[in-house]
Amino acid sequence: MRIKPGLLLAIALFLTGLSAAPAQPTYFTAGQRASLITSAEAQVGKYTYPDKIPALRAVLEDNRAALLTIDDPNAFARAVTADLYAVSRDRHLALSYSEAPIPTNGGQSDAALALHLERQFELADFGLTGVLLLQGNIGYLRLKYFGTMPASKAAIDSAMTMLAHTDALIVDDRDNHGGDASSLHYLLSYFLRAPTQLTGIVKRTASGNRLFKAWSSVKVDGPKYIGKSIFVLTSIHTFSAGEAFAYDMKTLHRATLLGETTGGAANPGQFFSLDDHFSIFVPTGHALNPFTQTNWEGVGVTPDVQIAAADALLAAYDRTLLNSNDSFDTIVAQRTQALKDPKAALEASLPRI
Repeated sequence: MRIKPGLLLAIALFLTGLSAAPAQPTYFTAGQRASLITSAEAQVGKYTYPDKIPALRAVLEDNRAALLTIDDPNAFARAVTADLYAVSRDRHLALSYSEAPIPTNGGQSDAALALHLERQFELADFGLTGVLLLQGNIGYLRLKYFGTMPASKAAIDSAMTMLAHTDALIVDDRDNHGGDASSLHYLLSYFLRAPTQLTGIVKRTASGNRLFKAWSSVKVDGPKYIGKSIFVLTSIHTFSAGEAFAYDMKTLHRATLLGETTGGAANPGQFFSLDDHFSIFVPTGHALNPFTQTNWEGVGVTPDVQIAAADALLAAYDRTLLNSNDSFDTIVAQRTQALKDPKAALEASLPRI
């Protein structure tokens, strides 16, 4: 079994996004730093834009002496990443440090690693970290990331089944840091009546660039969410596949976006281990939308309604109440009451600690 790039990306999400801040190790020597710089220079040779590779390698060589003086591994990773970003302007191209040994170099087989990570995803609800019914029969779905398939499928089906009877839906994409495109495409399929071409990936191959088209699924194992208003919340922290979700929903005119312009990272790739504690994410492709013939790299996804991310949920909730036309007496009464004070109704709908 060979670990898929999507699984490697998920590894990184757990090692970087979900772990505590590491302490400085005692093993991080100048010799190891020199080796890491050399290994990073080799791996950037896989970058999606070949014309930038010489400059990427050159910036690391030009700054090698300064990098060798950085004895804190987190600061070292940040410095290398900053040097690479200065050339590429690519937020995906980054060196990462993990205090714990990276699983792919930790002696586990690929199969054991896959099972271990699947259990981690299960404990984190595969990134679907909030499914709520708000007053007035409004659905709420919070996306933290996109887990790998097929493990994430049942969670997506369950969430969408729970939300199927609502009159409008708010998808909270504000802290979605990315993940696996397969589960992203499957979730999008719930909002599209027929198979639809989605944002694909142009990948580097030995014979040149090749476009890998993406389509929504013909079938989902829950009721589709069709003919109802959808509002997607965004922020500067919406990243990678989280941005792809917002971009496709906007491009296909399937949702109204509220919030902030997203982070601007549209070049997928994979992590390459440099040693037991460092890995580098190198974009080996770039996103290409079939309708815009471009993507959101460097510019982000611009929402339809620009508003501070902290205010986006209330703004969307107010709009969903206004867009709902359910005539069932209980819902009409709830909606009428909620419209008198949307903020109070929203707060009453959210879990209390």
